[in-house]
Amino acid sequence: GWAFDRFVAGGERAGGLALIFGAAVFFAALAGLILGRQWEPPLRGEHPIPLAETMRRPFGDRRFRRLLLFLTLWSMATGIAGPFFAPHMIKNLGMSFSAIAFYSIVAGILNLGTLPLWGKVIDRVGNRPVLVVNLLGVSYLPLLWLFAGPGRLFPIWIDAALTGLCWPGFTLALFNLVLATAPE
Repeated sequence: GWAFDRFVAGGERAGGLALIFGAAVFFAALAGLILGRQWEPPLRGEHPIPLAETMRRPFGDRRFRRLLLFLTLWSMATGIAGPFFAPHMIKNLGMSFSAIAFYSIVAGILNLGTLPLWGKVIDRVGNRPVLVVNLLGVSYLPLLWLFAGPGRLFPIWIDAALTGLCWPGFTLALFNLVLATAPE
């Protein structure tokens, strides 16, 4: 964000975008190399099943169908709203790319810090209660944006902190529920 702001200030927006996308490609390739070296245990006792059976089997479970419906509706809602947050930060709130990057860093660090805590809570109370509590949390986060404005960004920083607190519990519990409801 800081580098892009400098390129834009110097009238080199295209150069800034090239730098950002070049860095993204480099780090994606690096991540691919690292993940490619990760050890995976050999599969034993697995019997391949036909593709049609693989696709049909999960839909035979009522709990999985309900979870799939929830995921579909949730993805539609977040997929429609999500792309508008960054343009709103830039155009309406007047945030620099550095500030937007810092917002993501704050949320990301808190995400990494709270994820193990949510794992321990899930081990104690289960996935569904954690999912419900965090769903309520993330559902109300957009309301903070109503109180933000140019020069009044405090609600955005509260959102960054609560994003780092609520989203990890939501995504971890949801991932666990998908694994728990899917057939082996």
